[in-house]
Amino acid sequence: MKLPRFHLAFPGYDLELSREFYTKILKRNPVSGDKVPARHFEVILLWKQWENLCYKFKKISLEFLIDPKIRFKEKKGEQGTFFIQDPYGNDLEFKSFKDDSMIFER
Repeated sequence: MKLPRFHLAFPGYDLELSREFYTKILKRNPVSGDKVPARHFEVILLWKQWENLCYKFKKISLEFLIDPKIRFKEKKGEQGTFFIQDPYGNDLEFKSFKDDSMIFER
């Protein structure tokens, strides 16, 4: 099965209503860690592609909104992630999973 390699995040205005809907009805986990931009577009790359893009962006001194990092290292759902902004102010997340079968698992 080919897995989707993107997601779209968007803001909500009632935290409790959002928490109820997404955790109890859709059975999703809340995001933890960095203050991720509420509205962003994500692309999921293969691990080597993600590493190469990190290197390229660092080499040209592109500013990161959230620096490249590895989350859940050596655990289920291990992933690399970083955020940048395009020239129009759109927040873009680039992510990769060590194991594609673990996409969005925790």
